[in-house]
Amino acid sequence: MEYTILIAEDSEISLALIKQVFEAEQDNYSIIIAKNGEIACRKALQKLPDLIIMDLGMPLMNGIDAIKHLKKTDETKDIPIIVLTVSNNLQEAFEAGATDFVQKPFNQIELIARAKSAIGLVKSLKEIKKQKKEILDNISYAKCIQKAVFPPDEFINEILPQHFILFKPKTIVGGDFYWMAQKNGKTFLAAADCTGHGVSGALLNMIGIVFLNEIISNNIIYNANEILSYLRKDIIKALRQTGKKYETHDGIDIALCILDSGKKTLQYSGANNPLYFIRNDELAEIKADRMPVGIHVRMNQKFTNHVIQLEKGDSIYLFSDGYPDQFGGPEGVKFRYKKFKQLLLSIHDKPMKKQKAILDKTMQEWQGNFEQIDDMLILGFRI
Repeated sequence: MEYTILIAEDSEISLALIKQVFEAEQDNYSIIIAKNGEIACRKALQKLPDLIIMDLGMPLMNGIDAIKHLKKTDETKDIPIIVLTVSNNLQEAFEAGATDFVQKPFNQIELIARAKSAIGLVKSLKEIKKQKKEILDNISYAKCIQKAVFPPDEFINEILPQHFILFKPKTIVGGDFYWMAQKNGKTFLAAADCTGHGVSGALLNMIGIVFLNEIISNNIIYNANEILSYLRKDIIKALRQTGKKYETHDGIDIALCILDSGKKTLQYSGANNPLYFIRNDELAEIKADRMPVGIHVRMNQKFTNHVIQLEKGDSIYLFSDGYPDQFGGPEGVKFRYKKFKQLLLSIHDKPMKKQKAILDKTMQEWQGNFEQIDDMLILGFRI
């Protein structure tokens, strides 16, 4: 394999020695010569060598200034630079961006070893970047697939004209999901949080969406808690969960509702995820059962079914724990459910799109420079 090396050196004797060293190697090295730092910068940009060997004491533009220029240029900033110097003081060179050094008069074996090491490191970094790009491309495509199985915006807008969905995955794909379906004049909707986030969470939420669609299609469902029972059986079977210690205990936390517009009722059943509804400026919380949809010590217990008699103007909120659990603020603490309730109460009478914007902005300001720790999902709608 051929490697291109740019040698920036004003001494003819040193140039001849360095060329001789690389020409004697079995690897095929293409040598480019530059007599000062300015020429080195120009040729580096033109040829993009695999390695630069830079003398520090050159006329017109010295090695330090040349290194600074190369590291500020996008095309050349990642090229490794080995400096040649008679000085022991290399702090300025390394601060400028030098990768390594060889002391003059140089040892031939040392020069070759350091050059091969620098080139090998760059090769490894390029391979890592290539692999990273391939992974990110695959995950980005997975995001398109995940988005495709979520209910279309047109479908949601037709069923719930006054609604918003704030969906903020921690990474490109997420473990949170929202779901909606219609059958026999009823609307089925849910906000769910699968174990994990990223790719692992996304795989589980795809399974959850598929099972929910099958449950609604293949069964006559009257109660929300029945859906969670069916879903729990499907998840346990799909993940081959038996309750043994070595097994994964993956599952889904979910708030699931059945909206009956004719009877003006809303059924709710929850696995760890509660429901908030606001009426007459008062927020009521309907608590979830403290167990997930999946393997659990309470898996033989039935989920609770709650029925709310709706009134015009009621605001309903389904959500995962990502928003209230996010760290931020001046003290780096969780946002918490109390603050989340207060925020919803303060904005519930505003248009739904405005509520989404306020929730998003509030979280951005709260989070600041803190890393997002989990997927975030809030589904709100008004009767």
